[in-house]
Amino acid sequence: MDVHELLLELRQERNMPLQLERISKQPALIERLMQVVENGEAYPYSEYASWLLLTWSKKNKEQTQEFYERLVDVLFVSDNQSVLRNCASILTRLKHQPYREGELLDLLTGFLADLSHNVALHAMSLHLLVPFVRKYPELKGEIQEILKLHEHKKPALLSAIRNFEKKTPA
Repeated sequence: MDVHELLLELRQERNMPLQLERISKQPALIERLMQVVENGEAYPYSEYASWLLLTWSKKNKEQTQEFYERLVDVLFVSDNQSVLRNCASILTRLKHQPYREGELLDLLTGFLADLSHNVALHAMSLHLLVPFVRKYPELKGEIQEILKLHEHKKPALLSAIRNFEKKTPA
């Protein structure tokens, strides 16, 4: 089955288990889904490809790890909130790697500071910042200052902040 047909079917029928079963039978589809996301293909392809990758990654963490650098690269080039959120969410499940660290740190703090981004991207960015703060504890105060920009914090962000505070040094 062509990846575009698969994504259109997912969009129409919302049968995620069926699509995951197809992927398990045709592992080459994972690479093709990643290419759709990287290429920023028009709606609905990138959005649904990233969603399907996110769902697949939850049970296939080891196989997903090989896409770490490519997922990070997507964060730098995409302006699609759904794709950014899904790729960031996948990255929160993977082992942190020293890839584009300084740039990624700047990008994630930028996502957090930009109030035009959706709350899910703010929360995922905060989760992804934890390894940086563990490595460079002095960053915690800077991130806490950025969080003050969020006057009306939604529950998802409040939960991410609590998690961030628990997982980072004082």
